[in-house]
Amino acid sequence: MLRGYEPTAVDAFIQRTEATLAGLENAFPVTIAEVQAVRFPYVLRGYDPQTVDRLIGVYIARLEGGERGGREPRRVPVSSALWELSDRVERSQFPTTRFREGYDEQDVDTFLDRVVRTLRGTDPQPLNAAQVRATRFSTTRLRPGYDTAAVDALLEEVAAALERHERGGAA
Repeated sequence: MLRGYEPTAVDAFIQRTEATLAGLENAFPVTIAEVQAVRFPYVLRGYDPQTVDRLIGVYIARLEGGERGGREPRRVPVSSALWELSDRVERSQFPTTRFREGYDEQDVDTFLDRVVRTLRGTDPQPLNAAQVRATRFSTTRLRPGYDTAAVDALLEEVAAALERHERGGAA
């Protein structure tokens, strides 16, 4: 992927989680809360975030199944509209700016990671519409940044979808 999760961090976490699931005594066990809260840095040429997030969901289900005595794991209901929006947010690419104000790319990428987790129902402290609208990013001038209008338009779309979801309507 052009932008994706840092491979070394993902690999280390997967190895540790697999060791926990295998019941290895030497493993530093991973908890469900830790798997639910895991964050990976975005880098150029990283792992596909959607694929890694799905794997994390599988790990959560497997860990919950073991801790709940084999019962069906708890799932956070997410509408298909929110899931589709999360895919679009994850694949979003913004025009870059130079020599004019733009949003700091790392700030935006980090926040969008959390937006995706919120839309998919996997963030332990999900964002609401007001928080998305209130978000402010640091800006750049001399180094590349994301076009502010493009980022703001995407965030407004996310906030509107979350607002509909919060009211109990179709997202």
